[in-house]
Amino acid sequence: MSSQELFTFLTTTNLFPKFYWEDRLGSRIAACGAVQEWETIPDSSERVYGGIAFSNATENLWAHFPKSYFFLPAQEWHINAQGFYKVFRANESITRSASIQTGSRILSRVDTPTYPHWEDQVTSILNSIAHGYLDKAVLARRTELLLDQASCPWQLLAQLKKNLPEKSVTFFCLQLSPRSAFLGATPERLYRRDGKIVQSEALAATALSEKDLLGSFKLKNEFSLVKQELQDLFSNLCSHHTATPSSIKKSAHLFHIYQQFSGCLNRSYTDQQLIQIFHPTSAIGGLPKKEALRTISALETCQRGWYSGPIGWASRDAAEFCVAIRSALMQENRAHLFAGTGIVAGSSAQEEWEELNQKIRTLIDALESTSH
Repeated sequence: MSSQELFTFLTTTNLFPKFYWEDRLGSRIAACGAVQEWETIPDSSERVYGGIAFSNATENLWAHFPKSYFFLPAQEWHINAQGFYKVFRANESITRSASIQTGSRILSRVDTPTYPHWEDQVTSILNSIAHGYLDKAVLARRTELLLDQASCPWQLLAQLKKNLPEKSVTFFCLQLSPRSAFLGATPERLYRRDGKIVQSEALAATALSEKDLLGSFKLKNEFSLVKQELQDLFSNLCSHHTATPSSIKKSAHLFHIYQQFSGCLNRSYTDQQLIQIFHPTSAIGGLPKKEALRTISALETCQRGWYSGPIGWASRDAAEFCVAIRSALMQENRAHLFAGTGIVAGSSAQEEWEELNQKIRTLIDALESTSH
């Protein structure tokens, strides 16, 4: 079974919830229906799928997504290097919709915050950094696109895959109802666990070229803050750990500084505990963590919801969660695109705003491609 066949199935089945996951090695999972549902990660020998919001949403935008949600699928399909297999836990009948929607055209765009408000937010953070209260804070923006008709999230995800053939991202989509789906192609892994072996990564700093990335003191400093936080975390969490040399990671048309950490946990942790330890990273929150999160809560006007939260799967033996960035909330004929950028000493409001535009470009390109 090909990826396209999985997307066609997920498009046409009316059995919810629906979930798709494709890791960097090309292993793919499609799941639908729920035998059981939880608000937290259960102790299960079988894989459960879901995620947790970055923050409590207080607006109707995220009404279809609870603060935290995990489910054991009624049916799931796996494709990996060993082949294809499926798991049926319940013989729920699957009805199929009559047709697959065609693509949608973008009619209008609204950014929250607006650029003048964004300038005020960046200025406030830079003042806090200058006074020693913060080292870094990550600000997010929501870009709402009005479409000429309802857009199919699975067609959009298929187009994202076509536009991003390199194995540098994890593709995901969770659809809890016919009206709302959350999807993305994220370059950032929160952690991967196999037994007591855990892996995570520092991913920070964004530029349009390697030259710009390596030539910027500000960007190298931004990465250094994220790397040091993860280094300290692994020192406390693991009996021993290793780190790869830092390198450049290309994701779509953007370049980032990247370093991978791995180690053996010094005791048994549940995945619920590990998420609380790893999330939020300084790459999507800031440093010091508590002060950065207070600043984000006070300044941001875009209600992150599940954007930049953990999403993935877990079982007793293994787990993998990514950070849900480069993502979109699809609601009928509206697409809400989310992006964030780290504000550190030397940041410019105009440059950071343009970085946000670059980060949503892949999603906009995919949306426009589905309309052709």
